[in-house]
Amino acid sequence: MRQRLEKKPKAVGYVFFHRQDDDGMRKTGGTYLAFGTRNEAEADMVEIGRVVVRELHRVGLHVEWPGDAATRIHVAGVRK
Repeated sequence: MRQRLEKKPKAVGYVFFHRQDDDGMRKTGGTYLAFGTRNEAEADMVEIGRVVVRELHRVGLHVEWPGDAATRIHVAGVRK
């Protein structure tokens, strides 16, 4: 098991939303996603944001994000 884990890439960032975001999603069909990195470097955070946006687009979701580390990602059209 240890050998298998050593071969996996390490997580470099994360994405999440709060319960309040979930409540808003149920009312409006949209939500905000927060994201970050272990090191909090702005360039790395922007890259994580780009990865998240790319993957959300890939699965057909409408995403609004200006491309900066200080702004959460808005996802619209999420089913209630």
